[in-house]
Amino acid sequence: MQYERKLTFKYSLLQWTFWMIAASAMAFLTPILEAKGFSAAEIGVLNTFKYISVMVFQLLLGSFADRHVETVPLKTIINLLSVVGLLATILFLSIGNAFWLAVIVVILFGATIHCLEPMIDALSLHYMNSGRRLNYTFSRAAGSASWALFCILLGILSERRGMNALLVYQAISLGLMVIINTGMDKVDVHSYTRRHLKEKKDDRPRSVWELIRDFPKYRCYLFACLFIFAGFSMNTLFLVDKIHYLGGTQFEYGLIQFVIAAAEIPLAIFFYRVRKKISLEHLMVLMGIFCVIRAFATAVAASVPVLILVQGFELLGLSVYYAGSVFFIQKYLPEADAVKGTSMVNLFANGIGNAVASTASGAIYSHFGFDALMTTSIVISAVSLVFLNRMLKVPAHTGEKAWLCSKETCRIDGKRV
Repeated sequence: MQYERKLTFKYSLLQWTFWMIAASAMAFLTPILEAKGFSAAEIGVLNTFKYISVMVFQLLLGSFADRHVETVPLKTIINLLSVVGLLATILFLSIGNAFWLAVIVVILFGATIHCLEPMIDALSLHYMNSGRRLNYTFSRAAGSASWALFCILLGILSERRGMNALLVYQAISLGLMVIINTGMDKVDVHSYTRRHLKEKKDDRPRSVWELIRDFPKYRCYLFACLFIFAGFSMNTLFLVDKIHYLGGTQFEYGLIQFVIAAAEIPLAIFFYRVRKKISLEHLMVLMGIFCVIRAFATAVAASVPVLILVQGFELLGLSVYYAGSVFFIQKYLPEADAVKGTSMVNLFANGIGNAVASTASGAIYSHFGFDALMTTSIVISAVSLVFLNRMLKVPAHTGEKAWLCSKETCRIDGKRV
């Protein structure tokens, strides 16, 4: 397939810019909060507020975007989220360790910066579903490269200029997001909708409950993502403290984030070739296995160099999620539910999974110590394998209670699926 180079380049810039922002807003949020004087328990609570915000706004934005696809372009939503995120970043710069002001800020971060990711991913689905030839995995590789590079640079910046410098950088990056997103190609929504309705007259946007009830593979994938991200969050939320305990600095913390992101790039580049050899479902199972391995290796690492090196297991860990999740949704959900389907995955992973993990992590770390937190992260990550194994056995779609029936017995309109 010949991809549209100009569109792929623009979309790669969009992914690059988002992960520039995420490097500060996600990877370095805990160090920023620690620098402002918040305790481990308070950081856990603040992250919980943030991820509750993610959960609420993912549902609202996903449903709104699917139902108003012809009147409110995703580009407009992305710009609005970026501007509000920029204002929240400026507010964060001006406060010290005022807890309730910090609550407001992290709620705004959850509603904007964290919700940008599924909106940007859904934009790629809109392009592809409307017939545009976008190389999504190449663009996603650009995002991973951005995360890798800027985690290193931000580690150096924080050492030299302090944590508030990261917030200045974040504000500038959000402004850049608005500029780049404004220059993105328009989606030919009206042409897409006419074709869509002609080919699939009954393909209306479904409710969240209908997606969970009627698409068993997707349902299993949602719950697997929840446990994978909960385990990953528990494993990394206070990782900076282990680095300091082992004699490392913020630079080594940035280096760990660099290795995690750099390990994602090879699969993103060669994803289309890998899919010809391994099915999408089995790739997702492989993701679960490697996430457990990475969590265990991180827990037992006894030196900073080893701690950095074992993050290479990300090569077949969350790299599969970032490269393949869009294609999983495209394969197993109707086109009319593209935005909602993407938002729901992010809701379960970055919303519910991380919210539960943040609350539990602060409490476990404060009362039982770091080793107990690491052990819990391994167990939680391993639970995902139950759902991923189940995903292999259930059908893609059914009107029945597919969780209780086998692949051979589930039927749609009397036909086996």
